[in-house]
Amino acid sequence: MISPSAPLEKVPRIGSLFASKLKRLGLRTVEDLLFYFPRTYHDLTHPVTIAEAMTKEEAVMVGTVEKITFIRSRVKRLAITQATIRDDSGEIRAVWFGNRFVAKTLKKGVPYLFYGRLGVEHNNPFLVGPQFERINNRGNLPVLLAVYPETKGVTSKLIRYALRMVMSHSFAIRDPLPVAIETHEHFPSLVETLRMLHVPKNQEEITRAQTRVAFAELLNLQLKHLLARRERMDLSAPPIPLAIQKLKDFVSRLPFQLTNDQRKALWKIVNECGKGFPMQRLLSGDVGSGKTAVAAGAILNAAAGGFSSLFMVPTEVLALQHFATLTKLFSHDSIVIGLATQAYWRVATSGKIRNLSRASFLKKLERGEIMTTIGTHTLIASIGRPPRLGLVVVDEQHRFGVSQRASLARGSMQHETVVPHYLSLTATPIPRTLALAIYGDLDVTQLKELPRGRIPVTTRVILTPEDRKDLYEHVRREASLKHAIFVLCPHIDEKDTLGVRAVTSEYKRLSKEVFLNLKVGMLHGRLGSDEKERSLKALFKKRLDVLVTTSVIEVGVDIPHATIMIIENAERFGLAQLHQLRGRVGRSDIPSFCYVIPSQEAGMESRVRLGKFAELTDGFALAELDLKLRGPGDALGNVQSGFPDLKMASLFDLPLIEKARAWAGWIIQSQTKLPQARELVASTTASLHLE
Repeated sequence: MISPSAPLEKVPRIGSLFASKLKRLGLRTVEDLLFYFPRTYHDLTHPVTIAEAMTKEEAVMVGTVEKITFIRSRVKRLAITQATIRDDSGEIRAVWFGNRFVAKTLKKGVPYLFYGRLGVEHNNPFLVGPQFERINNRGNLPVLLAVYPETKGVTSKLIRYALRMVMSHSFAIRDPLPVAIETHEHFPSLVETLRMLHVPKNQEEITRAQTRVAFAELLNLQLKHLLARRERMDLSAPPIPLAIQKLKDFVSRLPFQLTNDQRKALWKIVNECGKGFPMQRLLSGDVGSGKTAVAAGAILNAAAGGFSSLFMVPTEVLALQHFATLTKLFSHDSIVIGLATQAYWRVATSGKIRNLSRASFLKKLERGEIMTTIGTHTLIASIGRPPRLGLVVVDEQHRFGVSQRASLARGSMQHETVVPHYLSLTATPIPRTLALAIYGDLDVTQLKELPRGRIPVTTRVILTPEDRKDLYEHVRREASLKHAIFVLCPHIDEKDTLGVRAVTSEYKRLSKEVFLNLKVGMLHGRLGSDEKERSLKALFKKRLDVLVTTSVIEVGVDIPHATIMIIENAERFGLAQLHQLRGRVGRSDIPSFCYVIPSQEAGMESRVRLGKFAELTDGFALAELDLKLRGPGDALGNVQSGFPDLKMASLFDLPLIEKARAWAGWIIQSQTKLPQARELVASTTASLHLE
């Protein structure tokens, strides 16, 4: 018997060489490997023709190798093997990058089974690094072949080999799911579930195993939500009186008219803050729906009642933007607003801004002179709790998990029973099912109306060099009107990933080759604080025409005269994230445009997805579509800690979410009788308080 905690190098026939490769995927132990689930399966019993494969993102096909060539690229001397594969329906090119052994392995005139991803170059689909098996070896292959997330030097083939070595031994693995639930729901055992996922006999086994894992993940999540709510019931919050006249004056001075959704949300929030029970509310809205104005009203109401507020954000760029916005909104009030970041310590009163030293800022904060402090959550957590803290606002809610939300709400009051009210904001539209699954510990308010006068952003997909030339002409025309342009790239520096554009190289190309008469700037996360602020100020003051940037500008950046957003390698982003990026333009009554440019290697399905993005302007509709297409973690942002680490669960599966929530309630009620339920509640409660 092999222990789940055993290092992979100790498993016979894996050894240190294979184990070192698997570590690149974070797989160090037997348990890590067993719970590294396939992302999809290839049905080897139903290969498609080459003609049919041309329209797919991934495919399994049978073809004969007609031609094999091996070259090295001129720039990096990268090994490139190309093969022409043919069947009765046509031919397709297969390309392997950096794999010099393929040319020695493939034989001309021999039929192979190929399976892998399709890319597109000059509108011609081709196979990107496909795996292959000789047809006469096909009898040794499983009917359904598991395909895993891969990285350089670690293929699905290697992962399947390592799993075969592990699963050839018996192993005992602790199953946290209570036996009563497993029996009642007719779930397979955990050991059998793992076998079904990695080496399924048929599609029914995959479905049964995935449902079992998905349920366990949702059960854990719902248990956390119910325990967090129960914990809240034992707490109290300072009742903040309703400053109705102050709010009326504030609303009347706004440079825009509040929508009905904004008015209802603000009224609900300030009334809840008037109770002695801690408000915990999520304000979810589409891009540009006016969440900050609602939060500002709640902050003003707290200040009028003599209570201070904290406004926590995930990035310094967002902190600077919110500080500027609140300084403008509160320019007619005597509220002292503070900015606390690693680089800046500032205060603003009646629209006037002063720079302070950290020590001076902290003294003012301790004396209760600063009524609202804006900053990154890590820094604010380190400077301590201001006096008479009544309200905590957290922006970009989806970047924080359940335990972080609980910690932010408590702040330094881990052992106190009086806590501030808690308002969280997310610029990602959250469908109801997703809100129930992720934010089951919060009450949810949605802003669906957009401010009057907003013109929907026109979105186009750029596919050809001619389209790109037309786009660059459009950029020059907009720049001549003193409108701002964003060019967004996935990476800061060039990487080995072929076809992926980087900020540094794109900045050089655009400034020296394409837009010689325009002022081009650069912004990314590795720049210093002063450089970031200078770039944004230059764009805002119209001293820059084009800003080449990463997704650091995804939220919070408000440049009213920005009219063009260009997104390179757009297939690498989820629809909801693309919608956030598109939301950086169209923030006034000037017609605005978003251009999404897939890489040449992007498959047909990615291009179709981008086409749907171009058609839809409603953020809630896009979020629901992206959930169906990509799943929650990918749909609403790249690896964001606010989304539960779900490997199987679909947060769009309302029946399974509700079933998990019902069983979570049963576990809490049964903990006095059942040791397994008691252990599960204890471990979940502990995880809620871990930071």
